Amino acid sequence: MVFEAFEREDGLWDLEGHLRDHKPVDVQMLHGIRPAGEPVHDMYLRLTIDRAFNVLEAAGYMDAAPYPGTCETVAPDYGRLVGLNLMHRFRAESSTRLGRTERCTHLSELVNHMPTLAVQSMFREIIKTDTSKKPLQIDQCHAQRSDSEVVRMVFPKWYTGPHAVADQTESE
Repeated sequence: MVFEAFEREDGLWDLEGHLRDHKPVDVQMLHGIRPAGEPVHDMYLRLTIDRAFNVLEAAGYMDAAPYPGTCETVAPDYGRLVGLNLMHRFRAESSTRLGRTERCTHLSELVNHMPTLAVQSMFREIIKTDTSKKPLQIDQCHAQRSDSEVVRMVFPKWYTGPHAVADQTESE
């Protein structure tokens, strides 16, 4: 899988996930032999988001799929992601909107990585956020737990571990 993000001139972001796989040997598929090295899956998911992480456009694309004529028919359903926010229950909401049989397992794997792609790509936007609000990354991973040494050193205002009150008083 490959993920890329592109900042657009209009201030929006395009996020793209690409999944491509192939087999090292010829494979008998429903519609014939898939020669070794030819992709079984060659799929893309593209989202356009704003700086608040809202999904404005969404589309799935398939250049290769194991069941030609069937798999591709579900790609347009990924437009149902429009209106979701990548930072607010995105994975759960996308799963609900797409259902179990109205989705492609492989495109949905790409969906699950979009919040991480957005955060890592838009880090400049995130660090410019209002300092009166708790930074987005706190309590989202082990290293940036609110009671961790990392948070104590980088975000002392939001540190909740031992001596939190004393540390904040000393730094003010």
